[in-house]
Amino acid sequence: MRDSSGTVPRLQANFQEPLGGMLVCCPYILKAGHSNLTDYASLRLDYSTQHTDGVSGALIVYPTKRAPAGFPTWDYDLLVQSSDLYHKFSTVLLAQYLSHWGIDGTPGDEPVPDSGTLNGLGQWAGGGDYFNFTVEPNKTYRIRLVNTGSFASIRFSIDNHPLTVIEADGTLVEPYVVSSVRIDVAQRYSVLVQTNSSQADGVFWIRSQLLTRMFKYKLPGQNTDIRGVMRYSNAPNIAALPIASDDPGPGVHKLGDMDTSLLVPAVKDIPPTQTRQYIITATLQNTNENHFLAFLNKISWEPLTDTSTYMHVRNAGLDNSTYAPTGSSLQPGDQLMITEDSIQVVDLIINNLDDGDHPFHLHGHRPYVMGRGVGRYFGQALNEVNPLRRDTVLVPMYSWTILRFVTDNPGLWAFHCHNAWHMASGMLLQINSLPSKTAQLDVPQAIIDHCDALKQGRRT
Repeated sequence: MRDSSGTVPRLQANFQEPLGGMLVCCPYILKAGHSNLTDYASLRLDYSTQHTDGVSGALIVYPTKRAPAGFPTWDYDLLVQSSDLYHKFSTVLLAQYLSHWGIDGTPGDEPVPDSGTLNGLGQWAGGGDYFNFTVEPNKTYRIRLVNTGSFASIRFSIDNHPLTVIEADGTLVEPYVVSSVRIDVAQRYSVLVQTNSSQADGVFWIRSQLLTRMFKYKLPGQNTDIRGVMRYSNAPNIAALPIASDDPGPGVHKLGDMDTSLLVPAVKDIPPTQTRQYIITATLQNTNENHFLAFLNKISWEPLTDTSTYMHVRNAGLDNSTYAPTGSSLQPGDQLMITEDSIQVVDLIINNLDDGDHPFHLHGHRPYVMGRGVGRYFGQALNEVNPLRRDTVLVPMYSWTILRFVTDNPGLWAFHCHNAWHMASGMLLQINSLPSKTAQLDVPQAIIDHCDALKQGRRT
C-alpha cells in the first residue's frame, strides 16, 4: 500500500500518515507495530495518482516473536516487487478518465497499462531487460511478493517450481502448495521455493502476468507477459535465457492456482464479538455534472485543501468539543467518516454493487476477514473460528465482504479502494477512532507550522 501498507502505526504515529487532506502535511516517519512486508512511498502522500508515476519501494519489518513450532524455515530471502506500468504521466490519464467522454469514449473505463515491471525491469515492443536472481541449488528461498502497481492484479509463478504460501499481508498461514499466486494491488505474500529442479540448463522464467479481466480496451503493443529470470549458480551458461516452457512447468502442472479461501492462519486467532455494524456500499456512476466518480454510501471523497480532518479532530478535542458525532456522518467537504470514541468491535459490511473489483485497504488495522459471497449481504453465516487477518482485501464485482476490527488505535484511518483510478475519483471514507485520545497526541510544533505555511501559500 501507499501509506506503508501493512504496518500498523500506533499511538503517536497517526498524524504522520501520508494522506493529503486527511492527515497532516509532512514526511512520513514509520513506527512499525508488527512484522510485515510493506510497500511504501514517503513522497507519494496517497494523493491523487502520484504513485502511478513510479515512486515506490518496499520495507521488511522483521518479527520479534518466533514463528509457531514446526513452521517451515528457509535459507535465504528474496524480494519481488511486481507492478503495472503506464507510458504516459498519470496526470494526463486521470484527466482523461474523469472527463465526461472517458479515456476511450466510454465514461468509467479505467486507464489500462502499457506493460509492467518486475523489480523495476520489464519488456515492451520486443525490447527490455529481465531482472535476474542467481540462486544456490538445493536451498529454500522465501520470496516476498508485493504488487506495487496501480490497477492490474498479477499472477506470479516460476517455471518448474511449486510455490508454498506461508504468509499473507503479515499473517503467517499454514503452508499451502500452489502453482501460482494472484497478487491484487497493494497485497503482499510470502512463498517458499525449493531450488531442487533437475532441469539441465538450470535457468527458469519468473512470470509476473498482468491479469486483464478489468481491462476494458487494449493498447497498441501492450505487453502483459512480464518476466524475470531465476538462474541456478551452477548453470552451465551464465548468460543464457530460459527456453520456452510451460507455466509453471513440467512436474507441477497438476497444482492449482492459489485460492484465498483456503488460507488458514498458522496461529489460531478467535475474533472478538461484534459490537457495532456499518454497511458500506461501493458504486461508480455518472454525476449530474457528467463526471464518472467513485462513491461509498453515495459520497465521493475529495481531499480538503490547506487543512486536514486530523487537525479538525485534534483542535475540537483541545476545545473540549467534538468534530463528528458517534456513528456514520458526513462532515463539510464531503468527508464521510465513522466515529467511535470508545473501544468497539466494528463489522464493516461491504456491498460492491459495481461491475469491477475493488482491493479495499484499511489503514492502521489488520482486520479479520469474516466472510464473503456473491450479491449483497443478507445475514449469511460468518467464520467466527479462525478467519484470516489481512489489511488489503479484494471485493469482487457484485459481491459482499465483511471486515471486523477493533477501534483501539487512536487517529483518522483511511478505508479506501487501492485501485489508483478509483481512489483518485473518490472511493474513500475515514475511521475516526478514539478522537478524545487523538487530541492528546503530541504533534511537533514544526509540523503545525509547516501546515500553517501551506495555508498561506509558503513552503517550509
